[in-house]
Amino acid sequence: MSESDKQAENKRGADGRFVDGNKESPGRPKGSKNKFTNLKAAFLEAFEELGGAEGLWEWAEKNQANKRAFYQMITKMLPASLVGEIDIKELPLVKFTQVKDKDDTEAK
Repeated sequence: MSESDKQAENKRGADGRFVDGNKESPGRPKGSKNKFTNLKAAFLEAFEELGGAEGLWEWAEKNQANKRAFYQMITKMLPASLVGEIDIKELPLVKFTQVKDKDDTEAK
């Protein structure tokens, strides 16, 4: 079966996208919310019912496992990369010093 036959069978154009008027795949109706929007709304509602930011803070402070889980959640919400410019002159001075390991000092 040639590529054009496959495209005709799938009702796709030369660019691989569905052609206008494709009755087999009408897509999501205009104005309807997608699944992610519905999930986000449900999550935010549950978050508020469980105490909101204050409840989350109290839960994270209960023990180390909760604190670790909290930081794991936060890292998943942050962007993977940031693009921007910084002025090195405005950065604070950071000084690194070598600290001897406790085991090294006892062995000598």
